[in-house]
Amino acid sequence: MSNIFILFSPLDNSNNSGIIDLDLSGCNFSGLYTANWFAEKCPNLETVDLRNATIGGTYNVTLVSAFSNCPKLTKFDGTGMTIKSAKTSSMFAGDSLLEEVYLPNLTASSSYNISGMYNGCSSLRIIDMRSFDFSLINKSSTGQHSYVFKDVPNDCLIIVKNTASKNWITSLWSNLTNVKTVSEYEASL
Repeated sequence: MSNIFILFSPLDNSNNSGIIDLDLSGCNFSGLYTANWFAEKCPNLETVDLRNATIGGTYNVTLVSAFSNCPKLTKFDGTGMTIKSAKTSSMFAGDSLLEEVYLPNLTASSSYNISGMYNGCSSLRIIDMRSFDFSLINKSSTGQHSYVFKDVPNDCLIIVKNTASKNWITSLWSNLTNVKTVSEYEASL
């Protein structure tokens, strides 16, 4: 397992235009507290693998626009990733070819900001956020959740923690017809 304790400098799209697959699986970023704009606008980035990575340790991590506006990004796999995050606003915004997002260990708090997280992701087929308790997000504070599912296809499978999370999403985005709790999803397999 790699141990990386540096602060990320964003991958500058002009210097990293050849990056296609970003594999940071199993890495330990326990000293990291921000990865804002990390891979924003990487023109050829197609996949991101953060499986079993540790991000932030005891820190709340911000991932604002971390992988946004990547015109070829199709898959983000954070399966098994350990992260304590406080802000994922616009994390994938503008990724119109993104089809799969796996963040099954991402958790929420009442101060969590997910605004615009999937804004413009019009090709999504699956979002796995099974540990994220959407019901902790204050519905009356639109700044915390505005545009989170804007442009997400109506039939995109969204896997959530519980009925409260499912109801939270469908009460704000009634067009999303395939939101399932973990138990509903597992029963359908």
